[in-house]
Amino acid sequence: MTHINFYQVAGDYQSALTLACELTVQAAGSHPDVLLHVPDRRAGARLDQLLANHAGALPTHSVAPQPHHPISISWGDTPLQHHGLLINLCPTATADWFSRFDKLIEIVYDDHTVTEHKRARYRYYRDRGYPLGFQELHRPPTAATA
Repeated sequence: MTHINFYQVAGDYQSALTLACELTVQAAGSHPDVLLHVPDRRAGARLDQLLANHAGALPTHSVAPQPHHPISISWGDTPLQHHGLLINLCPTATADWFSRFDKLIEIVYDDHTVTEHKRARYRYYRDRGYPLGFQELHRPPTAATA
């Protein structure tokens, strides 16, 4: 069963992207693959730039899910071979295929609409018996330096 953790980060969507990079670095050694799910290609490009700042600490990553890349960014409907860790950066809903992952991280940031959607997702997961965790970060994540 997928283990789901919510992270509440201080700041805006950029803070959420930075936190996703930090979590990816932390997870790279313990998960066979990491898929970062974003709402669209533009957000994927922004995240790719941030991940490039973490390049020394990360294995090769790919913008778009690839079965042979341990870290990929997706804005589509198919996770391909990925099944380790899904980091959801979509503000409204998690992809329907989240349950194929060992672990899901939902990132919540300072936007009322996003907060309400993530609360609804929390209730959805809870009502279906998924193991849940919540961590509130009182500081914005730090931007990586090149």
